[in-house]
Amino acid sequence: MKYPFFSIIIPVYNVEPYITRCLDSVINQTFKDIEIIIIDDCGSDRSIEIAKEYVDRDKRIKIIHNPYNFGLFHARIEGEKQACGEYILHVDSDDFIKLETCETLHKKIQEDFQESGQWCDICCFGMEFYPKTLKRIKPLFPTQTLYNQEIMNTFLLHPSTPSWAIWNKAYKTTLVQQTLNFISTHLPCLSHLTMAEDALKFFIITLFATKSIGVEEELYYYYSSDSSITRKTDTKIRDKKTGDLQAIIDVLNLIPLSDFPHLSNLNRTKLKTQNILKSVIELELRYNNIPFAYPKACLKSLQHYKKWQTYIRFLVYFLSFGKIKL
Repeated sequence: MKYPFFSIIIPVYNVEPYITRCLDSVINQTFKDIEIIIIDDCGSDRSIEIAKEYVDRDKRIKIIHNPYNFGLFHARIEGEKQACGEYILHVDSDDFIKLETCETLHKKIQEDFQESGQWCDICCFGMEFYPKTLKRIKPLFPTQTLYNQEIMNTFLLHPSTPSWAIWNKAYKTTLVQQTLNFISTHLPCLSHLTMAEDALKFFIITLFATKSIGVEEELYYYYSSDSSITRKTDTKIRDKKTGDLQAIIDVLNLIPLSDFPHLSNLNRTKLKTQNILKSVIELELRYNNIPFAYPKACLKSLQHYKKWQTYIRFLVYFLSFGKIKL
């Protein structure tokens, strides 16, 4: 049986306005040797009904139906368990990719193997916000060849804003399988995660990755929506977000660092990741309806991690006499 080169995993939950755009970008890839795995995460709209129409048109698509809402972290895992491709790509269902994405990545991965004799574990690529915006900073996407600890250092430890996004990288399926085995063995009781789940997943990936490469092209379009859970500020959603962040902070303490003696900077990287997440928790409280909640939250956030964006928030707030809250 011939397996596809890429497995493209798309979790779907209440994305009816966007799912057609996403699936069109995937089924029309110029590189055809792919499978498309859609995970039905039990939404309440017509997203999956639309996806079923695509199954009738393209036999490379299959749908996995979760018994209940797993959340993005675990929904992706369900897709990874079913993946048959040599490499795995993640596409969020409100985002989309360039039609040449798989062709560009396949060419780079093959050329690198022919030159080095070693398949890469990660192939990183660029992204663009859609619609374009000056309000958000693009994550880094290291394109140089990196080995072993260099991967963790370059993606997570050295940059002020770590590049832990899951969706702007292709992963060797064997690497993902190592990651899944680790999660099931050491972290079997992970909660329903929808916020900062990439931070945990990519941290674990870097424990096992031995080689990373990349391309300069911007291949992924990230839909920048004010309705995203990461942008909402009501109390219920805020509490869910901060709960997820705290859960990830706690879970990172369960990782047996002594099992990875080749990663001398592992503890530093873990502490930095935890401090960033603690700073985000404090920032989530900036819209509380109490006097001076915004500047207090910014200051508390900076106590955990000094991020230049937080200084900008603080400065803009005071220069606008409290009228502008970023």
